[in-house]
Amino acid sequence: MATTVEATMDSAGRRGEKTGEAKGKKEGGEGIRVEGAMTIYRLPDLKREVIARAAAKKAVVFLLDKVSEVDTAAVQFLLWARRYAAAHGVSATVESASLSVLEAVSFFRAEEAVGWRGEANHG
Repeated sequence: MATTVEATMDSAGRRGEKTGEAKGKKEGGEGIRVEGAMTIYRLPDLKREVIARAAAKKAVVFLLDKVSEVDTAAVQFLLWARRYAAAHGVSATVESASLSVLEAVSFFRAEEAVGWRGEANHG
C-alpha cells in the first residue's frame, strides 16, 4: 500500500499532516503519495518516510499527481531524496506528478536529477 500525507488544519488554524495508507496500489508496488501542498512545512514527515524506506531497502517512489502547490524546498527535497536513497543502495523516482510539480522541477531543468520517469517540456 502507498503511504499518503495529507495537509490538515485544526480549529485554531494550525497546519499539520495526517499520514496513513493510501487506498489502492500503484503498479509496480508501494509509493509515497503526497496530496495537497508540497511545501517546506510537509517535508519533515516525508524525510522520515524516505529514511525509513531506505533503511528497509525499499525503493523510494513518489506519487505526486495530487500535489496542488510546490515550493523550492520541495524541489530540493526531491534532489536530496534521490541522493540519500542512492547512498543507501535503493532507487528514488517520481512515478507520477501534477502540473505544479512538473513546472517547478522543469524550471530548474531537474527532471533527470529528481528521477522523473516521464517526459517534460521546457517550452
